[in-house]
Parts: sequence; structure tokens; C-alpha cells
Amino acid sequence: MLNQLWQEILILKKDTSFVRNLSLTAAIAIVITLSLNEIYHHPARLGQQQRVDEFSTLISAGMVIRTVGFARR
Repeated sequence: MLNQLWQEILILKKDTSFVRNLSLTAAIAIVITLSLNEIYHHPARLGQQQRVDEFSTLISAGMVIRTVGFARR
């Protein structure tokens, strides 16, 4: 009887460690996800993305003009 009780206590200790580690891992994943989200949606980042979008439009227009110039030759 005591042996069975001791075995159940050992199993509970293992499950408690597992639950603790799982909770810790989940909390760390949530914190990392939220911090990356804040970095991605930071106003400076959004301004930088707008500049990149404008620059890519200029590059595309320049490539079209260059292609038309090659086609006329």
C-alpha cells in the first residue's frame, strides 16, 4: 500500500515538473511573439517600409524605361 502511494507521489512530481516546464515554455513563446509583433509594427519600422515601397516603385519605373530604351535599339 505504501509502495503504491509512493509511486503515485513520484508520478505526480514528474507531472508537476512537466506542467511547470510546459507553462514556462508557453509563457516564453508568448512573450517572444508579442515582442516581435511590437518590433514589426513599430512606427519607425512602418516609416521605413513606406520608404522601401516608394523606392521599389522608382526602381520598377526605371527598369521599364530602360527596357523600352533597349527595345527601341
